[in-house]
Amino acid sequence: MLVLSIDDVQWADATSLDVLHYLARRFAKSETPALLLLTLRMGERAMRPALTEWRTDMERAVPLTHLQLGPLTAEDILRLLQAFGGAGGKDGRRAADLEHFGQWLFAETEGQPFYLMETLKF
Repeated sequence: MLVLSIDDVQWADATSLDVLHYLARRFAKSETPALLLLTLRMGERAMRPALTEWRTDMERAVPLTHLQLGPLTAEDILRLLQAFGGAGGKDGRRAADLEHFGQWLFAETEGQPFYLMETLKF
């Protein structure tokens, strides 16, 4: 199976979008087992009209699955921290510290996964 992942499609030029559209149609027609994973940031500004048209054309040509990803919740961040470092500690102090740190991370990053991971690197 072929997997092609392209991030930030909103910045692609018209030619690149045409290539992706061609590949999707070609893979579907030839029944090639392929997954095109395209990420598109749906910021506060509306999408360019050309990109909206391209996406509509893609939906006509091949079946698409849309997954809208939002920020992590404070609970998500706490579970992530527990997976990284555990919630151990006999007196519960470590769990309380981890929860406090998770709340701080949530406030600092607003739950944005990229910012969260970059903050944890420091």
